[in-house]
Amino acid sequence: MERDIMRVAIDIAPSSWDKTRTHWDKLGPFYEGNPDSKRGARHTHAWGANIGSFVYSFSLPSGPWISARLSARLSSEYAWFSAPPNHFSDVAVEINGAMHPARRVIPDNGTGRIYAWSLDPVHLQEGRNELGFVIKAGAPYRNGLCIYHRAVVPNERDYAILLEAERRTPINRRG
Repeated sequence: MERDIMRVAIDIAPSSWDKTRTHWDKLGPFYEGNPDSKRGARHTHAWGANIGSFVYSFSLPSGPWISARLSARLSSEYAWFSAPPNHFSDVAVEINGAMHPARRVIPDNGTGRIYAWSLDPVHLQEGRNELGFVIKAGAPYRNGLCIYHRAVVPNERDYAILLEAERRTPINRRG
């Protein structure tokens, strides 16, 4: 029996966080659905200040998964979209309780930058999965988080949280 690759791409809206599991110690969570582009915002965004996490759920068909990648447009959080140059945040990703290494994200600039994580696919499961973007209390930089989505100015693109996964599927050949 031969095998083929099945690819799944799941878009997750940053505004769809789990209200019972998402928390921030200073301010948030909030969603800025109509940000002030005159002050520098270029995308709608979910945001929380200081330390905490955004938690999302998503569903997958059956595996086993052989690869997985997560990407999102991120920055730290700062009032009015223009953080000081050293205002980073160290953001880790958690999938179904398994923590993946933190990435240092840029200071808030109203649009963020796309960051990606290669995930260990053994942590993905059929049905409901849980994804967290986490800033831990012990992180060297813990200045909140913005997760961007819809463009509000020309020449920018929408970018949802994106999970891409691959699995092998059997191919039935009749001859």
